[in-house]
Formats: sequence, structure tokens, C-alpha cells
Amino acid sequence: MKLCKSLAIFCLAAAIPAASAPSIAIAAAPRVGSRAPLFSCPPLGSEEPVRLMDQLAKGQVTVLSFFHTTCKPCLTEIPRLAKVVEGYKDKGVSSWLVFVGGEDSGTVSAYLKSNGFTLPVLMDRHGLRIGEKYGVVEDGLARVPQIAVISRNGTLKALWKGLQEGMEEKITKLLDELVVEEKAAASTDQLVILFTNNTNGMTLPAMSTELGGLARRATVIAKERSVAAPVVVLDCGDFLPPVADEKRSQQVVDAYARMGYNAVAIGEAEFVNGLGFLRKLAAAKRFPLISANVKLCRDDVCSDMVPSSIVVKAGKYRIGVFSYMHPDTVGFTPGSRFKDGPWYVKFVDQVPMLKGFIEGYRKECDLLVVLSHAGIDEDRRLAAEVPGIDVIVGGHSQTFMGEPAREGKTLIVHAGADGQFVGKLVLKMGYASPMVDTFENIRLSKSIADDEAVKAIVTGRAAAVGGPAVPATKLPAVAGDANRERPGPARRVPARPAETGPGTGLKAVPSRTGTGEVGR
Repeated sequence: MKLCKSLAIFCLAAAIPAASAPSIAIAAAPRVGSRAPLFSCPPLGSEEPVRLMDQLAKGQVTVLSFFHTTCKPCLTEIPRLAKVVEGYKDKGVSSWLVFVGGEDSGTVSAYLKSNGFTLPVLMDRHGLRIGEKYGVVEDGLARVPQIAVISRNGTLKALWKGLQEGMEEKITKLLDELVVEEKAAASTDQLVILFTNNTNGMTLPAMSTELGGLARRATVIAKERSVAAPVVVLDCGDFLPPVADEKRSQQVVDAYARMGYNAVAIGEAEFVNGLGFLRKLAAAKRFPLISANVKLCRDDVCSDMVPSSIVVKAGKYRIGVFSYMHPDTVGFTPGSRFKDGPWYVKFVDQVPMLKGFIEGYRKECDLLVVLSHAGIDEDRRLAAEVPGIDVIVGGHSQTFMGEPAREGKTLIVHAGADGQFVGKLVLKMGYASPMVDTFENIRLSKSIADDEAVKAIVTGRAAAVGGPAVPATKLPAVAGDANRERPGPARRVPARPAETGPGTGLKAVPSRTGTGEVGR
């Protein structure tokens, strides 16, 4: 289907089959002067995506020209654009044609060859990756040609719709201004949160997708820490394998210690090797392991097994991080794994503790983050129930999110499963509520080089970094309260009668109170 205006300035071409168009959610076109929408899209002839964040990191001005093979005005615009941008290739300008039709790669390649077009092409079939975000595809139709120009700092500087009179002069003037702009250093009002969840003991890339691997993750974390903006690195639990495997668990622990996580939550997988293994890991303090509602009990007296929260300093900012694990998440883990001799685990209600954390740290911290090992639905309920949380970094449900969710003033982010991605949330600070500057899921593909030290750890060629995770030393009688950072003194919580028997899974655990005992 095709409909062109009589002046041949603008063309409407079907980008999405009519039957599927009603189900597509259309985003409003971004405003010139606002942040350009991030995107990740494969180029013609390759599966390795081009990401706008990478272009910005290189200090590139980015030019996007949207087209369709049935667009007659595009036949005029594309060669004009190519002539202009040819003179800017060595001046930090990256130019792409963006195909928003439905044809396959072979058809697009033939179209380019027959018309002598040589600019590189991003294959945004049906406009689902870029076209919708930039308002080019609306109601299943691609309105082309359009040109978007993005500055080195990620600002949308122009969005020209239709064939422009004097286009060469307009774009030349704009590019001349942009290429002489000094590349701004990372803004001092930015804070970067890198986050992972549900690594599930996957030390190497997943065989099905070839994504992931702790050695690649270490490279990404080190690279992000090398830029000017302050960086916080968080993990939301289930970092150990879902089946008992102390050798592989040791490798994961060593790798996490090497990567320098600022805070790590406890998930159900951390109990699979047994409570004794987790107690020793907590005592070794290889990295900050935190969880507010997981209590270690003996003789009906309970205390924290690990600190409930921590304050992380990143640049000029103080970030309060609170963590909890919902007891419903342990339903498939045998109750015997939650017992170590006379010791057993009790879950208490996290909500009163979280409210105390917010009250105690709201004034002294610039940002309050909750590591919630509960699943996306519970994260939404918690954000609605407890105001004052700035960001929830979630896990357990293994949810992949293309953009942050928002519940009230609380942002919610997850990073999928098996450590295939590192989530990156860039916040603009200094507002009543932190604003999202950029968000992306960094794909841990084979294009990312391995960190050699972590690679040696996960392939068994290196000793533990920073000491053994499971020391042979005697454990303290009650683990937990040392070096904690949370409001109020340590509490002794009387335990109630056991709800489960030895060797069984959790059963009668109230989902909203978040309490229960295991392993007695």
C-alpha cells in the first residue's frame, strides 16, 4: 500500500501488515531539544546490533534517514544526504539509512544496488526498533522520508519530515555547528546504576543465545567505571546455581568479588548449597551481601544473618540500598537447605523495616534503592504500598524490560535471566525525584572481550581472589549485626512454631506479611 502527496514531498507506506497494526502501541514523536530515544538495531548483512549509546560513547554526531523501497521522495533525498555527509565522515559524524518497511534483506540490498545508494543501512523492519520511537511509524504506516540528527550528547537536534527544500544547506549548517561542539564530559548531575539479577550460576555464555558470561560482564563493568559519571553496581540475587554445586558457586563468588559489586541481594538459589555454605559466605564478606528479612535463628532467638542495608558512596552521592527476599520464592527449595545444625532461617515482614529505612535515610541519602528478590508483580505492589522508594532493582521473575516501569514516583528495572545482559540506568539527579536520562540493556555478546582475570576464575585456572569464600574458621555464635547501616538497633525476634518440617519445601507462607520459618 502506498499513498503519496501530490507534491511528491511526503510518502505514506505500509510498514506493518494491516492485520497486526492495531496491536502495536505507538509512541509519540520525541520533541526537538529532548533526549533522543535510545535504540539497538542490526545493520544490513549483520546480526550484531548498532546501539545509539555506543555512538554517543564514541562522541559521534548521528544522522538517521528513514526510508522505504516504495518511497519516491526518498529517491531524491538519499543521494542529496549522501553528498552532504560524505564531507563529515572524518569529523565524528555517523550516518545511517533506516529501512522501516517489511521486505527482507535481499530485497533491500537489490534496491540499494539498483539506485546506487552506498550509505550503511539499519534494518528496522516494520519500524519496531527505531521508527516507532521517533514517530516515523504511526498507525502501521511509515511516513517517509524523515531525517533525525542527534548531537554527541544525545540531544535530538532536528527531526525533518518530508522532502525538504534547501535540505543540503540546512543539514550542512547544523552539522557544522555540531562537529565543533566540545564533547561534554559526563555530567556531574548523573548517576549510573549497573544491575544484574538471576545469573543462575551461568559463568559462561548461554549455549542457546551465546550471550552472557561473567568475563564479558567484568569487561563492561570496568569500562563503565572508567568514565566520569559515578557508577554503582548492584545484583538482585540468585547469582549461584539452582542446583547444589559448590565448585561452580565458588567460581561465581570469586568472580563477583573481582568485579567489585557494591551490594548483592540474597535469593533462593543462595540456599541450594545449604545454609552452612551461605553462613560461611556471609562471614567471609567477599562483597556486601545484604538482606533485611532473612533471619538466622537458634533456640527461638533470631538475628540478622547479613546487614539489612548499606550506604554506598559514588562520587558526591550517597545511595542507600535496602534488600529483601520474598518467602514465596523458595517454594521449590527443600526445607533441609535452610537448616545448619541448630540454626534455621526465618523470614520476617519486610514492609515495617523498609518504612524505617526510608524514614531513617531519606534526608541523608541522595537516592534510595531497594533490591527486591520477589518478582515484577510484587515489585509493583511494594512500590504502590510504600512511598519513598526511588528505584526498585528486581529479580526472581527473570523479567526482561525494554524500559523502566514506573509505579507512582518509583522506577522499577529488571535485567532478564542467566546473566545475558547488564542493565544500565542513568539517572539525572538534583530533582525532587530522579529523572531517567538513559536506559539500556547491554548485550553480553561475543563482540565484548573477556576480562582475562575473571575468565581464568570461571575456567578454573585461577585461585580465589581476595581469600576463600568458604573459610575453615569457626563461625560466630550469631552472625550478622556487625558493620550494618540501617536505622534502629539490632532486634531479637522471637521465633514462632515451625511451619515446615525438615526436608520439605515451604508451604503455608503468607504472601503479604512475608513471614515464615524454614528448616526446623
